Amino acid sequence: MSVNEALLAAVATAFRGLLVERGETLATLRIAVMVAGSAPSARGNQAIPVVIPVDLDRSGDAVRQQVSVALRGAVEQVRSDGSSAASATTAGAALLRLRPVALRYRHYLRRQRRFHTLVSTLRGPSTPSVVGGHAVARIIPISTGELGNTTLQILALSSADELLVTVTADRRHGGDLERLAARLRRELAEVDPSAPG
Repeated sequence: MSVNEALLAAVATAFRGLLVERGETLATLRIAVMVAGSAPSARGNQAIPVVIPVDLDRSGDAVRQQVSVALRGAVEQVRSDGSSAASATTAGAALLRLRPVALRYRHYLRRQRRFHTLVSTLRGPSTPSVVGGHAVARIIPISTGELGNTTLQILALSSADELLVTVTADRRHGGDLERLAARLRRELAEVDPSAPG
């Protein structure tokens, strides 16, 4: 299981547990992720947003298997369609090509109904970093973008054999942030991304 698959499975399970605790139900959690295209485009690296649906009536290995199949399928589809990235993009991504970009993207984010949360993973340096002769103890991923109509987003950075995850919440609706973060921490502790599968 890859780091991305393990993270998405942990996020889905943490959300499921929180919803049960709150007495709420949600049939399918839709998680937006960015998938790298097969090759850099003329404008730089090609990153295409895809939505991974996860059935919340599943748990344990069933969730991990579903996430694994869905994510691998999405990556394969995006990379096999490298010549026509537009067909794999969401309506929101298409808006990014229009002007003014910032206003249209904000407008889309505030009204979109395609996903519940965004999970973004980055690969950092594989060895400890040094800046000005001093070792960098930890690199923390921080989101400065707008959340739109999602309550929170999750960022992860793998760096020097460490996976650091941060959760950014809308301050108006982030009352359950600590409980979700605690559940996510427990789920990640139980998953070994290096295990085969």
